[in-house]
Amino acid sequence: MPISIEVGEICLKGYAYYDQRREQQERNTLYKRLYDLMDRLKSITLKPWMNPVEVFKETARKDARFIEWQAIDGRFEIALKKNAVSQSINKLGKFILLYRGEFSWEECLSLYRGKDAVEKGFDILKNDIDLMPAHVRTDSTLRGYLFVAFLALILRMKLMNMMLKAGLGKRYSVEGLLLELENIKVMILPDGQRITTEISRKQREILNALDLCA
Repeated sequence: MPISIEVGEICLKGYAYYDQRREQQERNTLYKRLYDLMDRLKSITLKPWMNPVEVFKETARKDARFIEWQAIDGRFEIALKKNAVSQSINKLGKFILLYRGEFSWEECLSLYRGKDAVEKGFDILKNDIDLMPAHVRTDSTLRGYLFVAFLALILRMKLMNMMLKAGLGKRYSVEGLLLELENIKVMILPDGQRITTEISRKQREILNALDLCA
């Protein structure tokens, strides 16, 4: 949906956009953060000289609005404020793509998705491939390490796209799919003949969905 925002004498143009995948990611992040916060609060032992209000504010910080609490016998009794959480969730996944110049909705969306793909790639390198820390001592080793990590990123994103197109993304994570397939073994006999171990029904379903052969 095209929108215009006036900031003083400047008129900014953009498109309001809802990203369902981003909403799910933000929702998961929010709940994880809140449950981690609740665990931290429950673990606190309030000493007689401590001010529970100050301790709560210092611990909860920006998420204080989501938590109901009371101090009983030196411990926090806490619960989520469901209305506050629901109101926050209703805003997730919605944002505005601002642009300068002449861009159609399709062009803006294409640029955004390209940026999103780059960010996802860095996230995979950091969290899934464990790029850092790189325990290397020479520049040549570092270049080789980064090259291998880049190849791993290409292969992983290719597999993710194949899983998405095959409808496997809802049933398997990348790790879960590889774990299911890792038991497939190929034995090479002295005469060069290759024999593949027996393939299970699940493995066959995955291979067929990905249009692969074992």
